[in-house]
This record gives sequence, structure tokens and C-alpha cells, in this order.
Amino acid sequence: MNQRARSRQPIGEPKNLRGCFSRRVFLNVKTPANIFHGRRAGAWPVFLLAAIGCALYAGTLTAGFIYDDAAAIVDNASIRTPGDLAGVLGPPRNTPMAGRPVVNLTLAVNHAAGGLDARGYHAFNIAVHLCCSLLLYGIVRRTLRGREGRAMAFAAALLWMVHPLQSECVAYVTQRTGSVMALFFLLTLYCAIRGWSAAAIVACALGMASKESMVTAPLMVVLYDWAYRDEPWRDVLRRRRGLYAGLGATWLVLLALMAGGPRSATVGFGLGVSAWQYGLNQCVAVVGYLRRAVWPGPVILDYGFPRPLTVLDAAPSAVILLALLAGTAWLLLRRPRLGYPAAWFFAILGPTSSIVPIATEVAADRRVYLALAGPVVLAVVAGFAMTRLPGRARTRARFAMVTAAALALGVATWHRAESYRDPVELWERSVRAVPGNHRALTNLATALAARGDVEQAAVRLRQALEIEPASSVAAANLEALLATGAAGGR
Repeated sequence: MNQRARSRQPIGEPKNLRGCFSRRVFLNVKTPANIFHGRRAGAWPVFLLAAIGCALYAGTLTAGFIYDDAAAIVDNASIRTPGDLAGVLGPPRNTPMAGRPVVNLTLAVNHAAGGLDARGYHAFNIAVHLCCSLLLYGIVRRTLRGREGRAMAFAAALLWMVHPLQSECVAYVTQRTGSVMALFFLLTLYCAIRGWSAAAIVACALGMASKESMVTAPLMVVLYDWAYRDEPWRDVLRRRRGLYAGLGATWLVLLALMAGGPRSATVGFGLGVSAWQYGLNQCVAVVGYLRRAVWPGPVILDYGFPRPLTVLDAAPSAVILLALLAGTAWLLLRRPRLGYPAAWFFAILGPTSSIVPIATEVAADRRVYLALAGPVVLAVVAGFAMTRLPGRARTRARFAMVTAAALALGVATWHRAESYRDPVELWERSVRAVPGNHRALTNLATALAARGDVEQAAVRLRQALEIEPASSVAAANLEALLATGAAGGR
């Protein structure tokens, strides 16, 4: 008899992953009671995650607006009249909020509550990030059941929450597009796991109206059911067809929002970057994301434009990427419960890391925000599986391992969050990381001028024009500085 047909679990609950990994980890485990175990275990992880997240990002409350925040918030007339719902849900074309009415609505709510006081906007971003981490905890906890599963769920949610790559979606107000989309993505999956079909469909529709990367959410729900439910697949399809049809119907929301080409000035073909060139650049970018997932290095607010790469330039990264994709495909076929978190990374990155060019930006840390959950879960499961010690020693070793990783990542994140309070430092780090990025130099000059250091601002603008003489923004800013005489004609 087919192994899937031997068990008949309720469709609302996925099968436990016991036996999927090492039997030492999941079977006959005797560990002492701790905050992850016992009748009240459900409350402690929630409080701990919320407290750690708030402490980590509290410093960003005093940060101001930067970069795209000017177009998305300061100059965005559509958020100033929250009573005009049609205007709020129809943000201006070719702005950061174009085609993302739900996120624009959150900005309108912030504006109604506190005008242009950045503290309220940052508090909202922190709250969304905390909610995402709690949803991730809930999803993993319901997938990896039992005491070990609860501990792994907390570890995965904690490490994902404190990872430095997440800082851009939290500390940079406009990039809540990524975290709000992630919130609805995770909520869609969580509700689907619980069997709350209507809530899952509503969450999916709201996510489609938040950011285009939500497009893969229906597929990931179907893939989750295929990987984790211990029931014949035909029975799953029959019982869940209403959910799958409803989730698929939410693609119409995204199609309607994209029909007018709200991002036609930055995304698509005919913008000077070919699909082939963008694909080569993405091979390098995706491998770079994985490297920065292990240790993220300095904050890079702007990676710059796609570069003219040759096949030889991208070959090492392409080989690594193809090997990882092949390994993910093998896992999905042979060990689907391990393959799912691996596939998660590539599925979430797919819309921004394919061959469809985003001509103005070759890469961004914020694109990894939700995708990072997959590698983190795999790393936690692998770490727990490799800790083969008896009884209490195993518990202490795992606790020490997770604590050390969380502290190292948390310290790096805290320093990153602090840098958002100083735009000059923020842009200087980007310039050092990507020296040939004329746009980062131009924005550094703007930050220097705002601080009163106009001579250095002029120097940076001249450097930007040396790299890109056709930069109209750098030229106009330099002309304005010279016109005031503040730059001393340098």
C-alpha cells in the first residue's frame, strides 16, 4: 500500500515531521522542561520574540526619512487625504507605491495619525516585522510538532528576526512594501495550514495588492500541502480545491494592478538592460545573497545598476546557482519536507531575480527579507540534528548554539539600525561597498549638503559626474551648490 494512504489525518493539520530527519532528534527525546515545554509554553516564545525585536530596533524610532521616502511619503499627495479612499488606493504611477495600494493605505493611516513625524512610520514597520516573526514561529511550530519542534520554531523565528539583512525593510520606511507583503504571505500559509480557507484567500488578495512578489504565494501553499500532508495527493486536491481555486483567483488582483504598467519606468524590457544581461547579473546577485545570509557584512542601501557582465564573469556564480537549484529539485522529489524550505528561497526571489529586468537596481537586501526564512529553517534543523549529545547536555548545547548565533547577528543588526539615524554614514557605507555607483555618490552629496558640509558635497557630485557624465540629477545638484556660492566655486 502507498505510504501516503496508510495514514488519514485531518486535512486541517499537517503530518508531524518525525522520521523525516534524524531519529535521534525526533524520537524518544528526553529533555528537561523549559520555557519551550509545558502547558504555558505557547506564551513565552511570543513575549520573548516581541521583547527582543522591540529592543533591537528601538533606535530606529528617532531616524528620519531617507531616499525614496521623499517620493513615497513627503511628496505623496495621495496619503494626505485618507477620506478619499479612491485616491489612497490609486497611488501615483512610477513611484515606490505604484501598484501597491495596501501599503499606500498604511502610509495614509500613519500620515493621519502623526503627519510627517517619522516615529509613527518606524513604529509601524517594527510592529509588522514582529508580526512576521510570530507568524513564522507559528508556521514552523505547526510543521515540526512536539518539544523539539517547538524549540526549533522559536530558534528559526528568532534568528530570522534578528538577521541583519532584515534591517532595510524595518528601518527604511518605504521598504515596508516587502515586510507588509511578507506579513500577508505568511498569514496566507498559516491560515491555510489551520484550515481557515476564507482568511487565507483574503490575506492572499491583500498581499497581491501590497507587492508583486506575492505572486508565488498560492503555489507555495499547494507545495506545502504536497510536501507535508500524509494523505493521498488526490484526496488533498479534492478536499482543498476550493482553497486552491480561491488563492489562484487572487492573481486577478495582481493582474488588474499591473495592467496599467504602474512600474513601467523601472521594470520590464526596452529600458536599456537585456534579459540576458540581467540574468547574468542575477546569478551573481543570488549567490551574493546566500553569502550575505551567512554573514551580511556592511549595509548596502544601493547596489547600483546592472553591470555589463560576460559569461565568464558570471560563470562561477552560475555554476553554484545551478548546483543549488539541482539540489533543491532533488530534495523536492526525494525528501520534499527538506526540499520545501530550500524551494522557498528560490520561489520568493524568483519574481525579482529572473530575467525580467529591474533596470534601476541590480540587487537589494530587502528582496531577501521573506526568502531568508527558508535557509534559516534549514540551518536550524541541521544544527539541531547534528547536536548528538545525551539528555541535558544536548539541550544546553543547542541553547548555547542558538544564543551565540542570535547575539552575533543581533549586534550586527543593532549597528545597522543605528546607521539609519545618520544618512551620511549610511550612504558612505554604500559608496565604500559599491565604489562605481554614481547614484550612491549623489545621495551621499545630498546628505552632506543637508548637514552643512557643502564642500564635500560638491566633491562627491564631481565624482558622480566622472562616473556618469549624463547624470542629470548630479549635474543639477552641483549647479545648485555652485549657484549659492557655498561650495566656493570648487
